[in-house]
Amino acid sequence: MEKTDISVIGTGPSGMSAARTAKRNAPELSVTAIRREQSYVPCALPYALGGVCRVDSYLKDESKLMTGVGIEVLEGEVERIDPVQKKVVLSDGTTYRYDKLIAAPGADPIELPGISSDRQNVFVIRTPADVHRILAYRERCHRITVVGAGYIGVEVASMMRRTGYDVTLVEMMEEVLPRTLDPEFSTAGKSWEATPLQGESTCLPWPSRSGLRWMTS
Repeated sequence: MEKTDISVIGTGPSGMSAARTAKRNAPELSVTAIRREQSYVPCALPYALGGVCRVDSYLKDESKLMTGVGIEVLEGEVERIDPVQKKVVLSDGTTYRYDKLIAAPGADPIELPGISSDRQNVFVIRTPADVHRILAYRERCHRITVVGAGYIGVEVASMMRRTGYDVTLVEMMEEVLPRTLDPEFSTAGKSWEATPLQGESTCLPWPSRSGLRWMTS
């Protein structure tokens, strides 16, 4: 059973930042970061749907950013955490003891009641694999509904509209980007001009500019 001073679960933006910060502030301590899969840039996922970037171009190998400062990076899936014995157990049975634990595993998409992603035409978007599934199916459809008008939802709706689909963006709150913009800014977005992207005019997800339907509560 191996031992580390600080164990970090997850190497996304939060996990990697936590590991690097811990090592920078306490270089004498051993820091181990555990990741399940190769990291990627989540903000780029919608743009792969719109053809702005290649599907796998947003994969990144962040391990050098950690190993370069003395952080050990391990590949594996955490199966169990024992906070009493202070140990992390991986799915292959490997066990690591720690003094301090930082859990940054990320989050899973919320599935709506009665609309399971097990259905052939219902998708979530969180990983590169999700993007591959959407791209493989979308040629069979003409109308797309995007639920959730946060950053990813707005970008997905914009990119799908950009590629010619009939898109409806649904948000349970009264405005788009409700946790980011106040109502005045969100409403003002209806009159924003489209911005150039790779020499083309990109449709912003506002009804008056893109033809995208916008449904809020």
